Amino acid sequence: MKRFKKPIIILIIVILALSLTQSILVFTGVFNRIVRENLERVFSKALNGSCHISDIKGKWNYYEISGVEIRSDNLDADILRGEIEINLAAVLIKKININRIFLDSANIYIKKSAPDTSLKPDTTASKSIQKIIENIPFSINAPEITLKKINLHFDTLYAEDIELNAVLSLNKKRGYLLYRIENCDLNGYANLKGSRGEIGFKTDSLFHKGVIATDVFTIDNSIGLKNDTLFIDEINMKMKAENYPLLKHFYTLLGNIKIKGRISKEFQDISLEADFKRAGMDSMFFNKIKLSSVWKEDTIKIKSLECSDSTFPFSSSGFAELSPKLNTELNIALKGVKAEHFIKNAEIKENSIYGVMHLKTNMKDAATLVLDSLYGFYGNIKNIKASGSASYIDSELSIKNIILKIEDGELSADGNISSKKGMIDLKVSDFPLEILTSLKNDISVLGQANGEMKIEGGARDYRFSYNLEVTNAYYEKNTFEYFSSSGSLNGSGLNIQKGVIQGSFINGTVFGKNVSIVYFEALKDIDDIYVDIDGVSEILSFGLSGKIKANKDFSEAQGQISRFDIKTDIDEFSLNNPAYIGFSGKSVYADSFNLSGSDGFIKGNFGMSADSLKFKIDCYDKNLSITRYISGVDLKGDAEFSAMGEGPKDSIRMKFNTAVRHFKYGGINVDSLFLNCDYDGENLDINYLNAFQNDKLSYIYGRIEIDEKKLEESKIDIEFNLKNIDEKYFAPLENVFTMKTESGLKAEGRLTGTVSDPKMDGNLILDSTDVYIVSLGTTVKAAKGEVVLRGDSAIVTALKGKTEKGEVYLTGGASLKKYIMQEYWFDIEATGVHSIGIDYVDVFANCSLDIRGNMKKVDLNGLIKITEGVSKFPFVSSSD
Repeated sequence: MKRFKKPIIILIIVILALSLTQSILVFTGVFNRIVRENLERVFSKALNGSCHISDIKGKWNYYEISGVEIRSDNLDADILRGEIEINLAAVLIKKININRIFLDSANIYIKKSAPDTSLKPDTTASKSIQKIIENIPFSINAPEITLKKINLHFDTLYAEDIELNAVLSLNKKRGYLLYRIENCDLNGYANLKGSRGEIGFKTDSLFHKGVIATDVFTIDNSIGLKNDTLFIDEINMKMKAENYPLLKHFYTLLGNIKIKGRISKEFQDISLEADFKRAGMDSMFFNKIKLSSVWKEDTIKIKSLECSDSTFPFSSSGFAELSPKLNTELNIALKGVKAEHFIKNAEIKENSIYGVMHLKTNMKDAATLVLDSLYGFYGNIKNIKASGSASYIDSELSIKNIILKIEDGELSADGNISSKKGMIDLKVSDFPLEILTSLKNDISVLGQANGEMKIEGGARDYRFSYNLEVTNAYYEKNTFEYFSSSGSLNGSGLNIQKGVIQGSFINGTVFGKNVSIVYFEALKDIDDIYVDIDGVSEILSFGLSGKIKANKDFSEAQGQISRFDIKTDIDEFSLNNPAYIGFSGKSVYADSFNLSGSDGFIKGNFGMSADSLKFKIDCYDKNLSITRYISGVDLKGDAEFSAMGEGPKDSIRMKFNTAVRHFKYGGINVDSLFLNCDYDGENLDINYLNAFQNDKLSYIYGRIEIDEKKLEESKIDIEFNLKNIDEKYFAPLENVFTMKTESGLKAEGRLTGTVSDPKMDGNLILDSTDVYIVSLGTTVKAAKGEVVLRGDSAIVTALKGKTEKGEVYLTGGASLKKYIMQEYWFDIEATGVHSIGIDYVDVFANCSLDIRGNMKKVDLNGLIKITEGVSKFPFVSSSD
């Protein structure tokens, strides 16, 4: 017993000493300082940099660390707080058993290293891994690792708000890391939430197996790195991005990608299979795409690329050489490509393009495209063919025998051009301009074009010349039997130094009028441009001459029109003095324009900028001869017109004044007519429209709310008071009755609704008016009555008049819709009616009639009682 007593006492003393020492070290902070200094030393050496820990607190196996600052050549890190539970006793036998690691709020900045220009991956990572593992002085076991609010940055890339749970086991021979990501924001474009997997370590290899998951893609992978070789057992990518925003564009990629193989600096053997339901960027999409490719020995071979899109079906095969220089060659077969794949929101006619193309490029400064008999159709153009080749090599564009055939016409191009020299020749032969109608549905163009265009020299010093003829030309109801033009221009870049263009139109129709010839010529000399235009048409001949001085890029110019002559059958007009014109940026102006003749003139100024407008116009047309001559409308009267406007384009204020003496139109005679109105960009205010006839005033005033998009839908609110209304206003009812008035008709009221569909509210007064009733063939004398105007209806409340031997009483009405008579109905009670409406019959009668109809038919019902009459049929005897 005594023999064991002494060792037991010694052991107790040692334990008590160690406990006392621990307590002293912990409570005095000495131990924490030792641990902090050793951690700083270990991290500094491991990272080949510096590590500073602001504070560390804890007990024998638990520590709380705060304010960690790490600086090295490869990364910088700042950790706000961390916790660690560690078995310090195990450290004595070079084992680190960590029960728990927790890091909170850390910013880690990975620095750029020297770039590797090789296209092959750097597989020396396995050597680095081996070196790191072999240099680990401890074996590590950490069953619980938790990271929260970790931010990782590299250049412009970042992963933020990382939350991760992991298990780590590592020694000098092997190790593994099991992880699950609870949150990880990648550059704001995707989140790795739910990603999980295992990373395994050995002295000579590294592998990863798991699932990388985001809201736009999922990657199920099993890869390994051993002996400088990357082994891809399998990578399955499922893409689910639809209208995904990235770098100012929207991308769509729906489908699957499979990758297998191995790769190193010495060899490559990778296969890639892809099957996309939909792929595209912004508004350009492709449906049903399949790709099969292999990467072997510096060459990527595209075994097949198929697209079954309904508007862009094609197939392709080829290869891409990665070394020693990048070189790509593709064979592309078009299988019915349609224009609507590229042109959106437009009416496109039926079309398809077929054929084979060959593309070769180094993706840098050289490309060659060969068209191998493309063919197709578009709308009415059933025969379209294209062939030839074009290449761009070392800044030189070369075109070889490119031919575009459309029906019986042909366009061909040949030549080459660079920045310094070259020549491209473009020829047109019987080219049908109808293709323009097929391409753009809202225009109509016909004709045959022939000619030649040449570009000689280089981009910095060139000469452009052309000779063009068009026969049987048609454009929007304007026609010419023959058009020709030729010219040449010398320039550098966009700056044309010298040049001349001339041409003529012969025998055509413009705006419905016959044109015999129009000749034009433009000459440029350094900064000056001279223009001459002369023409002869059915209604006039004209001529114009001018000079313009412009800067190099034509963004600014000013000049004058020295000659502008117009000769018609009724008058000759010419400029009294030169008119000045110009533009600068988005501003345009014309000053001192004064065109006058013996029977009228037009003069004024005009100026417009990007956001404002200013103008003033004065006109005089004696007997409206010029207006009548141009419009073809039978107007008469001496007219004066003035207009002025100024202000922002969206709220410009304008004033109009018109005075017409002795105005005549369609039987309407007015001694004088005066119009004054204002426009503020939204409302047209008719201040007054006064008409004087036989010293009686008729007037109209009101407002029209202008709808610029649909003028016919502009709202109206107009008051009217009219006197001496002529019977011509009742022409729509002339198959029922006609009127003849001596003292005139009067009307007053209000007009509302829209320009295209007005509504009336007022009265029409008849006084001393003769009404001829067509169905009776008789005239009612000195008729008096009232017509009530309400909305779309005109109701005759009571119309009384005298017949030759009695009286007549009429009621009824008519409906009007958008200026078109819809229906009418009238009841007539009359006595002593003298009717000669039937040939060879002259009678007096009493009647009660119901007349109903529209613009197409008239129905007459009622009773006619003949009181006396004479028949004057021209009987002919048989002997005659």
